Amino acid sequence: MPRNPQPASLRPIMPPELPPTAPPFITRLEEPDVPPSLENIIDSNRLINQIKSHISLNENPTLTRDRLGKTLVHRHRLLTAHTASHPEQMPAWARLMEQRLQQNADSNKNEVTALITGVDKKVEALSKRVVNIEILAARTHNLSCDDGKDHAYVRIASPTGCFPNEDGFGRNNYQLPPLCCADDIQNLSDVHLNAYIQGYDIPYRRNASREQKLKKLRYYVGSRGAL
Repeated sequence: MPRNPQPASLRPIMPPELPPTAPPFITRLEEPDVPPSLENIIDSNRLINQIKSHISLNENPTLTRDRLGKTLVHRHRLLTAHTASHPEQMPAWARLMEQRLQQNADSNKNEVTALITGVDKKVEALSKRVVNIEILAARTHNLSCDDGKDHAYVRIASPTGCFPNEDGFGRNNYQLPPLCCADDIQNLSDVHLNAYIQGYDIPYRRNASREQKLKKLRYYVGSRGAL
C-alpha cells in the first residue's frame, strides 16, 4: 500500500549557547526535534521574551543584545525548517504575509527593472548624441582643410561610434587605407570604397555609379576636393 511521504531528514539546529552568568530563570533550550516541532518553536519564543525582559529590566544585563539576536536567528531557522516539513500547519496569517511579501518583492523587481531600462535608454540616447557631435566636429575640421594636402583630415566615426578597421565597422574585415586627403578618397579601390560606404552606413541606390558613391563618401567625411 502506498505510504504518505515522510519529510526529509534535516540537519539538527543547535540551540544558542547561554553563558554561565545567565540568570536562573532563563530557559536553556534543548536540541530540537528533526524536523522542529511546534513545541520547539514555542520554547524558543519563550526564551526570546525572557532575554528581552532581562535586558530591559537590568542596567547591566548579563545577556547582551547580541545574544538576543542569535536567539532570534535560531527561532527563524526553526520556523523555516518546521514550515518546510509541515506546510499544512502554516497559519493563515503567515500565508497571507508570505503572499504580500512575494507581491512586494515582485513589484520592487518590476520597478527596478523599469528603472534600469529607463536609464539604459537615456544612456543610449546620450551616447548617440555624443557620437553625432563627434562626427560633426570631425566633419567641420575636415571641411576647413579643403583637399587635405596642407592639413590632413582627421578620422571620422560611423553612426555607431566605430572607426575604420575597428570591430563593428561594416561587415567586412578589410584593412582600409586612411582617408587623410581628397586624393585618398579618389584613389580608393572599388572594394575599399564599398567597405567605407557600408561601414559609415551611407545610403545609396543599388545601381549607383562609382562617382556617386565617392560623392556621398566625400560629403560624409567632409572633403572639399573636387571629383
